[in-house]
Amino acid sequence: MEPRFVTRSAFTVVGMKYRGKNEKNEIPQLWEKFMPRAGEIKQRANPFGYGVMDNYHDKTGEFDYLAGVEVQDVSDVPEGMESWQVPEQTYAAFPCNLKNIKETFQQIYHEWLPQSGYQRTDGPEFEYYDESFRPDQGKLDLFIYIPVRKK
Repeated sequence: MEPRFVTRSAFTVVGMKYRGKNEKNEIPQLWEKFMPRAGEIKQRANPFGYGVMDNYHDKTGEFDYLAGVEVQDVSDVPEGMESWQVPEQTYAAFPCNLKNIKETFQQIYHEWLPQSGYQRTDGPEFEYYDESFRPDQGKLDLFIYIPVRKK
């Protein structure tokens, strides 16, 4: 498992938020609620989706997750949605498939990261659903971006 390293400029995502542990598959349910409303978002920067994760709590295992899209402007956030700023960072980007996303996160944090010479930095991590993600065609490829720096 070898990532590519990418420095991304800051960007903003608008979408719908979930807080919890995803114990009952709540994140896929959030996407099901979000997708029919995605067209309400104005000033989209591109057609791609983001699943942004932040505010992980070590003791409870809870975290915030925003299912959304990148925008150029946040002057018109639809009701029931919010905007998150993702700061400029260097990321380790891992190719993944939706079918094995949980296993990929486990490998990243329990295998790759401890042996990599990198450490996770503060800030959100995110799933990036680009043009290769086509669920209507059975194509479920995405990337997981973890903020890192050399130890």
